[in-house]
Amino acid sequence: MTSRCNAFGLAAGLGLVFLLWLFTGIEKIAREHGETDYELFAKQSPGFKVVFENAAQCGECDLRPWGLMSQEDRGRFANYCAARFGLDKVRPCYAIFEEKQRMANEWPARPDPSP
Repeated sequence: MTSRCNAFGLAAGLGLVFLLWLFTGIEKIAREHGETDYELFAKQSPGFKVVFENAAQCGECDLRPWGLMSQEDRGRFANYCAARFGLDKVRPCYAIFEEKQRMANEWPARPDPSP
């Protein structure tokens, strides 16, 4: 009886890990000075690929212009958009990051805290 419970627990645990693998993605974010950050996200559709990279953005850098991205980078960006946002069209996904860039550029400078 105990071995059946252990086998069921192991099967249930492996099933849970498999589901998490299918529905969890990791965004690899390149930062300045060679540093890399990782951010978990829920994939919009199940898939075996886990690590994705936003080829249009590089952490603290400005958004890369669409016209300067290589075909390979555009393909990686399309895969990222489909997994992260569920968007099949790349232009609406790119617009999300254009808006974030616009907001970052318009962010008011912090006032100097003087007494």
